[in-house]
Amino acid sequence: MAVLRPRKELYNAISELDQVMVIAQVSKTLAFTFVPKSQVISMMCIVLTFDDYLTFGLLQNSIHQSWVQKYASALKSDTRYTPSDVFETFPLPIIADTAKSNFEILAKSYFPYAKK
Repeated sequence: MAVLRPRKELYNAISELDQVMVIAQVSKTLAFTFVPKSQVISMMCIVLTFDDYLTFGLLQNSIHQSWVQKYASALKSDTRYTPSDVFETFPLPIIADTAKSNFEILAKSYFPYAKK
């Protein structure tokens, strides 16, 4: 679920999470990261109410990047990540339970490199 404005729904949605996933609304790169849920987040960031590395791995990959390039709008030469056009329309794959933990371990091990 993507939440666009700071409001009660956002705080209710993240109340049980340790961290939230964010992405810059406008950027040359597709770079998701995690921040503590208590952090004050810029209005130029999109907050995704996920704290798991499985979702991070599904969004921080070349398949999602291709989807973003096709369906996102642009601001000058930068991509504008809009949840309604990109996130909500992206067909998240169904991953077999037997593969979820391996995929999550792989995504978590990739995360420190994605931050660089």
